[in-house]
Amino acid sequence: AVGGTGTGTAGHEGRGSASRGGGTGKPGRGQERAGETLSGTPRGGGDGGGRGGRDGPGPQGFAPLETEQGTIYEFNCHMFGLDGGKEACGASMAYAFATTLSRKNTSTSAVATAGIIGDRQDQPLLGLNTDIIREGLDQGYIQEKRNVLFLDGATVREALNYSVEPYYRGLTGREGKVDAFLASCGLDGSKRPEELSLDRKRHLINKLMLIHLKTNQPPEAIESLVGNRYFLSEYGLYADTFSNMVNACGRMDRMTTGVAACLYEEKALGKAARLREKYRATIRNGLVYLESRGIKKMEHIQYFYNNDPASSGAFASLGIRYLFARDLPIVALSRKDGKVHISSRGTRELTSLGLNLSVIMREASERVGGYGGGHPIAAGATLPEGTENEFLTLVNTMVGGQLKGRLGEGEGADPTPGPAHSATGG
Repeated sequence: AVGGTGTGTAGHEGRGSASRGGGTGKPGRGQERAGETLSGTPRGGGDGGGRGGRDGPGPQGFAPLETEQGTIYEFNCHMFGLDGGKEACGASMAYAFATTLSRKNTSTSAVATAGIIGDRQDQPLLGLNTDIIREGLDQGYIQEKRNVLFLDGATVREALNYSVEPYYRGLTGREGKVDAFLASCGLDGSKRPEELSLDRKRHLINKLMLIHLKTNQPPEAIESLVGNRYFLSEYGLYADTFSNMVNACGRMDRMTTGVAACLYEEKALGKAARLREKYRATIRNGLVYLESRGIKKMEHIQYFYNNDPASSGAFASLGIRYLFARDLPIVALSRKDGKVHISSRGTRELTSLGLNLSVIMREASERVGGYGGGHPIAAGATLPEGTENEFLTLVNTMVGGQLKGRLGEGEGADPTPGPAHSATGG
């Protein structure tokens, strides 16, 4: 339930969901497509309307779908007028189903909160998500910690060296520069974050804010340095940390470990923590590589190649947030088994101007013999290998059409696709 199928919008450590893999899958089950069912799993949807009531989701909302494997039942927030990009994700719908079966299942509000946070549906909290977190707070399963410094690591040095959300340009992944930075702040990098005095924390926050300001980061990146966090009382972990752990299990094909961690099995929690560190290192190294090598630009989009489809969405999400132009949608391409897997990401600013990547991924992929879909801000596709250039040209034209007259022309952009570097080499 942690992740379901939310928006996939540059979530913590690039996660959109624990169950998706960057737009792979088969027609009718595209893993970045909105409002579709995977083995009867409750789903968030991408094309919701108005707000539904708290008591709306229930068994009467299941829609039977006949398949070769038998009848599958879809439980979609879209059916209740809830926006699957803002008001409810898959975890929210799973919680609604569980608490409809029994109100004793409100204890699962902790896991649902991790899903909501992981899908970045807490900024701001809306709809069903608001009710779920309120219930968790009221019953003590969740605690809200205010004005917390976001340093995630055993030591201050480790936290900065491995930080990907936020990503510090020129600092993350460069241990020597991290040590020099901490020395300039008068801080001992071997200390645990919680050992820093309030004055030291304030000083560090100011210095990190300067890095973001100098590299023209968006306001939300600066605001992400300190803020309120939800603490999961039973698990002894912050919701975003737990969400990242379960997400890493999914990304690294250890789904049973993720499920066991949600069920609070101690061994599984330990394994999930180790998988998270391994996955975070992969994402960090890829971002450092992209930062050093840059990205290829066309007139209306930017793109890069990546060897691993499972990490493409993370690189695209974090890349557009911290590394590259925010006025051009970003497209990640990965070749595997004769197919090209696509992950695309935009920004809320671009979607407010008319960008709809779901439509573009679906239509452009179908025109080259593939399939795709998703959400306006995050979508994916799968193509036959060899059609990449035609696909990129189509996407570039379609984005230009959607945003025509809304944005200035990209500076130094190339209207035709060319070779690009891979985030994971090759």
